[in-house]
Amino acid sequence: MPRRRRHSTVSFAAPRANGLFGRNSIRIKFKRKGSLLGGINLAEAQMRGIRLSNSESYYLSDMHPNRYDNVYLKVRWPGHQECTYQLPLDSYDNGRLDLETLARRVARSCVHYFQNNRIPVSWDRMELKCLDELEFGVWEPQLTVNHIL
Repeated sequence: MPRRRRHSTVSFAAPRANGLFGRNSIRIKFKRKGSLLGGINLAEAQMRGIRLSNSESYYLSDMHPNRYDNVYLKVRWPGHQECTYQLPLDSYDNGRLDLETLARRVARSCVHYFQNNRIPVSWDRMELKCLDELEFGVWEPQLTVNHIL
């Protein structure tokens, strides 16, 4: 008989789409500058002036945008329908991705999704860990609800 496991956090990440982009795709990670733990909560991600570590590591071409420099964000939550958002990307200095702006736009999209689906979650407990590429130019946020503050 398998041992039951107690959970202190709830997270949801859908499996990758048929393994096509499994090895070749990158994972965009969000981590506050100077923090030991990865992830930023949705409340601080929406604020201007947040500083993220490794913000110079990603290029616009890493996100595989369309010709208008937009990508698609698929937001899912268990028990609710998924929703797709179109996000414009900003770049600077020879095509480097503006990670802070991307984090703010992803957080706003997630907040909009939770408000429209009436999912009762506190924004300071919901953490954005990373973005996973599902298909070429289609990304999914990995979100975690932190019960311990």
